[in-house]
Amino acid sequence: MPAVMIDINLFWQIINFVILMIIFKVKLFTPIIKIISERRDKINKEMEDAENDKATSAKLKAESELELKRAKAKVIQMLIEAEKKSEERAASIMKEAHAQREKMIKTGEVEMEKQKEVAMKELQVYARNLISDFTEKLVSDKTSSTLIDEAIDKVGEE
Repeated sequence: MPAVMIDINLFWQIINFVILMIIFKVKLFTPIIKIISERRDKINKEMEDAENDKATSAKLKAESELELKRAKAKVIQMLIEAEKKSEERAASIMKEAHAQREKMIKTGEVEMEKQKEVAMKELQVYARNLISDFTEKLVSDKTSSTLIDEAIDKVGEE
């Protein structure tokens, strides 16, 4: 008896197995490998897109941070300029107030001088009237010494 016995059924089972493997390969494994390959390609593409999006977002973030820093610097500069303008305006207002005060003082001094002159004229008129009264009394029969004493008393009272 031979060591290996080949039966015809075994031969047909091998052929059936090979045919079944070919059918599985053509009908089942090839589409599955194709789907897996497409899926791998899709995943790789999505990963590349994600990396590109990540790089773009990092770039945009850096640009926005830079723009924010510029905006903050601009705001600070505007605040400094506004403060300078307010200080200049305050100085201008103070200068105008001092000028107006000086003008009021000068106007007051001029008014005082006018009132002083008016008072001097009134005093001169009063002195003339006093002298004319004195002369009238002198002419009328009173003695000059009594009239002078009266005039001095009258001037001292007023």
